[in-house]
Amino acid sequence: MIVAEDVCSRIDAAADLAESWIPAASSSYRILLVPEGTAGAIRTRSLGRFATGRTLALASHVYGDQRQAFADLVDLIAHESLHALGHATRHPRARDERSAYYAGLCAQLKINGLIKEDSLPGAPLASGDRAVRISSQQAYRVRLETYPLLVDGTIRLGTPSGESLLQRCQQIGNELIRLQ
Repeated sequence: MIVAEDVCSRIDAAADLAESWIPAASSSYRILLVPEGTAGAIRTRSLGRFATGRTLALASHVYGDQRQAFADLVDLIAHESLHALGHATRHPRARDERSAYYAGLCAQLKINGLIKEDSLPGAPLASGDRAVRISSQQAYRVRLETYPLLVDGTIRLGTPSGESLLQRCQQIGNELIRLQ
């Protein structure tokens, strides 16, 4: 059973990771948790493009497998927060999918303590939508870069492979901070 306190603490921690890479004025999050096997949607409206109080609205599935649900949630929050914060601050790498995929993986490792192979980003997709193609190509690139770190199907905090990924996370975070 997923407990609201666990969900909220993971959302906060994932948002904090993204905000440490692209510092910005305070933002708020509205998360819709959708039970497995159902669909959900969030509709929002804004009167201003850069309103003072920004709210990032996202939906995430909740699975019977709590570990997978937390992995997906943390990954989603960190990934999309990095894009949203970058857009809000006009960061030169706001649309950088590679950094966003790493934000998701770094959040998974730091917050959940491990990344399982099935939580690595996916393969390139053939799509008529250029943004989807670019995103999926970068997802696959990150998968290829992190796959060698897997030991018995996981990257764990406190292991040599986990330390290697944390060093990469620090490097990417520092690059983003320097570009501001």
